[in-house]
Amino acid sequence: MDAKKTGALIAERRKAHGLTQKELAGRLMVSDKAVSKWETGAGYPEVTLLPLLAETLGITVDELLAGELRADAPEPEPAAPQPSDIQRAYAAEKLADADDKLLFAGVILSLVGVYYLFTHSYSIPGLPIPLLGLVLLVMACYWHRKSCRRLHQAYAADIRLSCRREKMLTALCGGIWLYPFLRSAWFYGVLFWDTGSLATDGLQVWSGDRFDLFLRFGYLVLVGDSSVRQYTLPFLWQPPLIAGILIAVLSLAYRRMDAQTRFHPVCCALPLLLPLLGAGVVIVMQMRIIIGLAPENYNHPLYFADTEIEQGLQAFSGSARMVWTAATVILLAAVWLARRKLASRAGALACGLIAQCYVGWLLTMPQMMVTFETLTSDNPYCRGAIYLYLVQLLCILLLCVLCWAICTLLSGIRRKPKQPAAPASGAQPYS
Repeated sequence: MDAKKTGALIAERRKAHGLTQKELAGRLMVSDKAVSKWETGAGYPEVTLLPLLAETLGITVDELLAGELRADAPEPEPAAPQPSDIQRAYAAEKLADADDKLLFAGVILSLVGVYYLFTHSYSIPGLPIPLLGLVLLVMACYWHRKSCRRLHQAYAADIRLSCRREKMLTALCGGIWLYPFLRSAWFYGVLFWDTGSLATDGLQVWSGDRFDLFLRFGYLVLVGDSSVRQYTLPFLWQPPLIAGILIAVLSLAYRRMDAQTRFHPVCCALPLLLPLLGAGVVIVMQMRIIIGLAPENYNHPLYFADTEIEQGLQAFSGSARMVWTAATVILLAAVWLARRKLASRAGALACGLIAQCYVGWLLTMPQMMVTFETLTSDNPYCRGAIYLYLVQLLCILLLCVLCWAICTLLSGIRRKPKQPAAPASGAQPYS
C-alpha cells in the first residue's frame, strides 16, 4: 500500500463527488485534519474505515489499497440519498460506542456523587465540588449529543434511543449532584426564618384547649453553646442506598433498551400519589387521637395521658398499615385481572403500587411526622405541644420521586420474547 498513491486517489475521488475535506470527514466521523493527512500521504485510514471510505468514494477496497482504479472502472455517480447497509452499520456502531462512553461517564459521576453525599451526610456540603460534577455531566451530555447529531446528519441515523438514554443519565446524575444545592438552600432558608422561639419550639399555627400546634422545619441539635444551632436532617434525606440501587437499575435498563422500548412515567406516578394524599389523612387522624385522649378535666395534669396517647398512636399505626396493605393487595389483584387490557402498563402500575406500599409503611410509623410533648408538672393548667415536621413531609415527597424514577426505569427494560414450548416426546406433527 503506497500512502502517496492512496492519498492521491482519495483526493481525486473526493473532488469527483464534489465533497470538501470537511464534508468527507463529517461522513466518516473523523477530523478534517485526518483527511488532509491521508491525501498528502502522511497517514493511513484506519482498517475499520476502509469499507465506508471506499463506498463513499465510489470505489472498491482493493482499488483504495492499490491507489489506482481498474481499467474498466465506471464513472463516479452522485452519492445515493439513502444510506447503504454499510453506512447504517457504521452509524449504529458509532452510536453504540457513544452510548457506552456516556454510560461509563454517568456511572462514574453518580458513584462519586453518592460517596460525596455519604461523607457529608451530617454536615452542609460545600458547593464547588457539586458544581464541578454538574459541569462534567453537562460536558459529557454535550459531547454525546454532538456525536449523535453528526451521525444523524451524515447517515440519517435513528438517534431516538440514544437521546432517551441521555435523558435517563441526565435525570439520575443531575438529581444526585443537585441534592447538595437543595440541602444548602433548606439549611440557609431555615436559618433565615429562625427567630427566637422558632429554633426551639417552631412556628405556632394553632392553639387549642390543652394543646398548641407548632410547625418544625427539622431536627434541632444544640452544639456547645446554646446560641450555636445545627439543623440535621432525618435518615430519609440520606440518599446513598437508594441512589446506589437506582444506579444499578439504570445500568441494567440502559444496556437492555432497544428502539421499541417505551416508558410509562404516568402509570408509575399515579400509585405514588396515594402516599402524598394519605399524608394529610394520617396527620389529621394522629392529631385527633392526641387531642381526643387528653383529659378535659383541668384537675388532672396533662402528662398523665402520655401513656394512653402513645398507645393510641401505636394502635392507629398498626390499623393504618393493615388497611394500607389490604388496599394495595386489592389494587394489585385488579391490575392482574386487567393485565390483558392494560398490556405493558400493567407492570408499571404494579411496580408503582409495590413502591407506594413501602412509602405508606414509613408514612404510618408512630411519631413519624407528628409528635407531642407535655410538661412533667403537677400543674393541671399546663399546656402541651403538638409538633408537625415539615422536613418529614418533604422526605416523603423525595422518596416518592425516587421510587417513581426506579419504577420508570424498570418499565423501560426490554423483555425477552418467550420461546415456544418444545413438543412433547412422541408427539407427531400434523401433516
